[in-house]
Amino acid sequence: MDPERAAGVRADLDALVGLAWGDGGAAAVRAYLRARLEATHAVPYAPRTRDGDLGALVAALPGREPDRRPLVLTARTDLTGASALVGVAAVLATLPRLADAALERGVLVALFDETGGEGRAAATRWFEEGRRHDVKAAIVVGRLVPGRRVADDDVLAVAGVETDARMPEVLDGAAPPGLRVWPTRHVADGLPFARHAVPYVRIGAPALGPTRRPRVDLARAAHLGALAADLVVALATRLDAARLPGPYGGYDSTPYEVAATERALGPVLADLGGAAASRGDLERIAARLHEA
Repeated sequence: MDPERAAGVRADLDALVGLAWGDGGAAAVRAYLRARLEATHAVPYAPRTRDGDLGALVAALPGREPDRRPLVLTARTDLTGASALVGVAAVLATLPRLADAALERGVLVALFDETGGEGRAAATRWFEEGRRHDVKAAIVVGRLVPGRRVADDDVLAVAGVETDARMPEVLDGAAPPGLRVWPTRHVADGLPFARHAVPYVRIGAPALGPTRRPRVDLARAAHLGALAADLVVALATRLDAARLPGPYGGYDSTPYEVAATERALGPVLADLGGAAASRGDLERIAARLHEA
């Protein structure tokens, strides 16, 4: 991983945290994000409907072939702490690289305002009311700060492998050096992509229970954010080219998940009740981590 990339994530994270906790709050964060999008020459994406505030800041990075279905890259802002803003900083780190990648299809970058706990509703409202294009697939960047370390090396959980039979091919080899990818179905976000049968991957930290708010080491968070940014760019490049014929969720991803879980968690599995060999084992491991 490029140390300068981690420094860039840290700079955005410091700025976002300062704005979120300052007098400007959500409005200041939104202005900062809009300026960062404009700096990468992203094109504002007007919603299909203007009936009320959809709680989304959306811009498009154009692709070479504008008629192709775009990808969607999302994160949710959260002014309650730094742990969620790491994901937003990671998305910002991908923008110049995606803009220079010359993908065939465009990328819609959607940042959802979670102020007051409305983030989930904002994602759904935009997808169902504001989106003007059919989309091929989505990359969702969630919270990247784990409640505790789950392995000696860096590990990020990636949900959504079961959404298309080609998704294991997309995920295999996408992780940058030093990062292990743990496939998991334990997602509590109520993603609109799942409800609308859109293939997706969601990147987040394992071992973060629904109510736990760990103290954030900003240097460590920036490191994880930079690794996540590397993973996002690789996934976007692969999803741009991959054939995802469906049917959505129409295959059994358990063998891939078992093998990848063994690679990602390794010796930690002994502390989580034993080896991963079945769907039941995978569910038990996810439950144990979320109890941490």
